[in-house]
Amino acid sequence: QGLKGDTENGERCDRQTYHNAVAMLGLIHQTVHQDHKKANTLYDAVLKWNPDHVLTLDHKCAILAQTPADRAEASRMHKRVCILDPNHTKKVCPYLDALFPRMSGPFHEKVTIMEKMQSFEPLFSVGAKKKSWTKNPLRSLIKKLKRTFGIEKKPEPPGTRV
Repeated sequence: QGLKGDTENGERCDRQTYHNAVAMLGLIHQTVHQDHKKANTLYDAVLKWNPDHVLTLDHKCAILAQTPADRAEASRMHKRVCILDPNHTKKVCPYLDALFPRMSGPFHEKVTIMEKMQSFEPLFSVGAKKKSWTKNPLRSLIKKLKRTFGIEKKPEPPGTRV
């Protein structure tokens, strides 16, 4: 269908947001529903409008990497992604996941953030269940009052003291 300005609910979005949403929808079809044909259709629609859409190119690389005959094209496409987005190597990458399935797990620790925090601080498991542990409204109120009335001591800039 494509971007026509308004959605059926009368909402508007810019082209980049729309393309990102279609790319993510393609990833859902690809990874959750295993419907690579539908995912490819969605990716091709975005790439028709923007051949350098990094998210779409990256997702399409993951599909191509799963077919031995298309791996060279996937590799070329992924190099293009890395050129377009120099920080890409610091992000989650469906192409890398396709090359190294989750079963082998060389790049994905299978440890939840909760387990990491519990290993760092044993009381985290108790505190994480309490809303007040992470957000103390009284503490934030006191900070706001101190800032408002200038009670909070601010460091003097160097060279201003005689």
